Amino acid sequence: MRKLSVQLDWSQADVVSIQQYLAGYDSGITIYSGDFIADWLLSGIHESKWIIKTVKTVKRADGSYKYVRTINWNRRLPDGTFLDSPQNRDFLDFLQKAIFVIVESTSIAPNVSVSSLPGLVNNLLSFAQWCFRKDINLCPRSEFLRKLTQERLFRYVREKIRGGIMELFGVAEIFKARFFEMSGTALISDDIYHLTSADITEAIRVFKSKGFYRKTKFGDSVIDRMQFVEAFELPQQITHSDKFSAFLRQFEPDLLRKSQEVLVPVTLEYEFPGHTTPLISEVIANKENIKQFLGYFKIFLSTKKLFHRELPDSEQFRFEEIHTYIQNNQLQIKHTPWIPLPVCLQIINSSVDWVLNKGEAIISAMVDAFDTLHNEGLLVIEKPFTQLYKKREIVVENVLQRHRKKIEIGSFDYHGRDVELFRSKPPLTYLIDILQGACFIIIASMKPIRVNELTSLKYDCLYFKDNDGFWLMQDIEKSGIRGILPEDAKPIPRVAARAIVLLQEMNKHARKHVPSKKEEQYLLYGIHYGFDWTSASIADHEFIRSRLSYFCDHIEVPLDEYGRRWYVNTHELRKSFLLNFFWTFKFSSLDSARWMAGHTNPDHIFEYIQDNFEGQEMVEVESEYAYQQLRLFKDGNNLSDISNIEDVYDEVCNQFKVNSISEIKEDELKQWLEIQIESGHFEVTVFGIENVDEGLKVDIAIKIS
Repeated sequence: MRKLSVQLDWSQADVVSIQQYLAGYDSGITIYSGDFIADWLLSGIHESKWIIKTVKTVKRADGSYKYVRTINWNRRLPDGTFLDSPQNRDFLDFLQKAIFVIVESTSIAPNVSVSSLPGLVNNLLSFAQWCFRKDINLCPRSEFLRKLTQERLFRYVREKIRGGIMELFGVAEIFKARFFEMSGTALISDDIYHLTSADITEAIRVFKSKGFYRKTKFGDSVIDRMQFVEAFELPQQITHSDKFSAFLRQFEPDLLRKSQEVLVPVTLEYEFPGHTTPLISEVIANKENIKQFLGYFKIFLSTKKLFHRELPDSEQFRFEEIHTYIQNNQLQIKHTPWIPLPVCLQIINSSVDWVLNKGEAIISAMVDAFDTLHNEGLLVIEKPFTQLYKKREIVVENVLQRHRKKIEIGSFDYHGRDVELFRSKPPLTYLIDILQGACFIIIASMKPIRVNELTSLKYDCLYFKDNDGFWLMQDIEKSGIRGILPEDAKPIPRVAARAIVLLQEMNKHARKHVPSKKEEQYLLYGIHYGFDWTSASIADHEFIRSRLSYFCDHIEVPLDEYGRRWYVNTHELRKSFLLNFFWTFKFSSLDSARWMAGHTNPDHIFEYIQDNFEGQEMVEVESEYAYQQLRLFKDGNNLSDISNIEDVYDEVCNQFKVNSISEIKEDELKQWLEIQIESGHFEVTVFGIENVDEGLKVDIAIKIS
C-alpha cells in the first residue's frame, strides 16, 4: 500500500476544523458513551428489579417510590436456573445494557421510549429464555448470542407462533417427565391439551396427594398455579398464558361444571366471565401473535456497534423471509371491539341516570358519614376488627337515616361482594364504587380519552367559557416526548362536566382527610376503603377497570350465548364514540373527530373511525355494523337504522338457505359479510334525502350489487 503524504497548515482554524470533523465522525459511530444512568431509571442498571419513573412518581419519606413501573429480571430458565443467577450474570448484564441503550439512544430507535419498555423487555426476555434451552445449543453463558443463525431464529419464530411460552419452554416434555417421576405412570396421550379420561383421573389423584389444589372464594377446587409452577420448575410468567390455563382446566372439574366451553377465570372477580374471556377450544387451536418481536429484535441487533462481542452480524439474517412467514402464520390481531349498540345505549343511559339523579345524594351521604367517623376517631385501624365494624355501623347508621329519603342505602360498608343483595340494599361504599364507574363511563363516552389520559387528569381540568360551554383540559398521551405530555382543551357536554364535578367532590373529601400536595392535584385522588381509611392514592388502570365492571354487573348488562357479560373498558368506549361520531356525520366529521380524539396526525384518526375506504379496517367496521343491524332486525328491535335492512336480511337468508340468521354461526356470518363488502357486493352508504318539512334527512343503506 502506498503511503499518502499530507501536509497541513497548523493554523488554529485548521485545528478546529479537524476537531469538529473527528467529533462528528465519532458521534456517527458511537451509539452510547454514558454511565448507564438515566432519570427514568430509579434503580441501578444491574439490579434484579428495575424501578421505572412515571409522570406521577412520588418519593416517600423512607426513600421508596410510589406510582412506578417495575421490570423483574428474575426469570426462570429452561435449565432450572434463573436469569439473575450468578452463572448467568454476564449475559443479563449485557441484556440490561442493550435495552437501556435502545431506550436512551435516539440514534438507534427514535420511536422507542420509556413507555415502550414493557413490550421491548417482554419480547426480548422471552427470546432470551428460549436461548438457554439445551437442545438449541447456543451456549449463551459463554458465547452470548454469537452462535445465533437464520435457522435458529426461524425456529424460535415457528415455536413461538405455534405454542407461545408453552412451546418455547418445552412444557409438554417437562410435564410428561416430571409426572412420571411423581406417579410412576406414563401418560397415554401425547397431546397434553387432550388427555384421556384415564390420564386426567390419575393426574387429579396425584395432584391431590401433592396438595396442588386450593379453594376459591366461591368454594371451587382449583390448581394452585404458583405451587404447580414451582413443582414442575416452570417460569412464573407462564401463569398468564391462556394455553397454560386451558391445559390445567382438564384437572379442574368444578370450573368445567360452570362451563365446558368458556375458559372461566380461576379468580372470577365479577359476577360472570367477561366478553373477552376466550373459549377453551379457541385457546388450544389459536396461534400466537408475535408481530412486535421482529421489529424489536432488529433494533436489538443494531446495538452491535456497542456489543460487538455479544451479538451476531445482522447481515446473515434474511428478515424478509421471517417477516413473510409471520404474516402468513401468526394469529391475526383482534381489533378493539365495537360495543354492540343496545349494550352501549344501556350503559350510557344508566350512567347518565347515576350521574344526574343519584350522584349528589351519594356524595352528600359519603361526606357526612366520613366526617362523622373522623370526629369519632373511627377511620383508623382498631383491633378486634369485628368490634371496629360494629362501632362504625352504629355511628354511621344515624347519619344514613338522614340520607335515605333521597337514595336507597342498606348499610355503610361491605366485606365481600354480593351483587344480587347490593342491587336491592346497597352499602354506601358500594354506591361510591358504582358512581365512580358511571362517571368514568360518561367521560370516556362523551369525550374520547385513553385510560392513561384519564388517570392523568388534573383536579382543575374543567373550564367553563361564557356562551361556549364546558371544556376539558387533558394531557394527550401519544403526542408527548419522554414522558412530558402537552395539554390540550376539548369541549365536553354538560353531563360529562357534571361527572367531573362529582369526582372533584370525592377528591376534596380525600384531601381533607388524607392531604398530599403532589397527589391531590390529580382528579382521581381518593381514599382507600378498607380497614384503614387514612390512606389515599391516585386511581390506576386496575381501579378504573374494576369500577367499570362493577357498574356493568350492577345494571345487569345482558349475557351472550356463552354466559359472558360485556364489561366495558375505556378503549372500547373511546372507539365506540369515534365510530358513532363517524356514522352520524360521515364525511364532514373527519376534522372534528380528529380534534376531539386528540390526534395530531390525520392518519391516526383513520385507524379509529375507519375512514380508509379501501382498507381492511373499513371493511371490518362496515361488516360489524351490518351484522349488528341484521341482529337488531331479527329481534324486531326498532334501533336498526339501515333503511333497506329487510332486503339485506332476505339476501343473507337466501345465500345461506335459511329462514333466520339465528341458524348461521356468528363467525361464519361476519366472515361472509366481510367478503361481500371487500368484494364490493355490499356497500354501506350514507345519503341525504330532501324533505320539505324537515329539511335534509341523513339515511344509511346497504347497496347490493
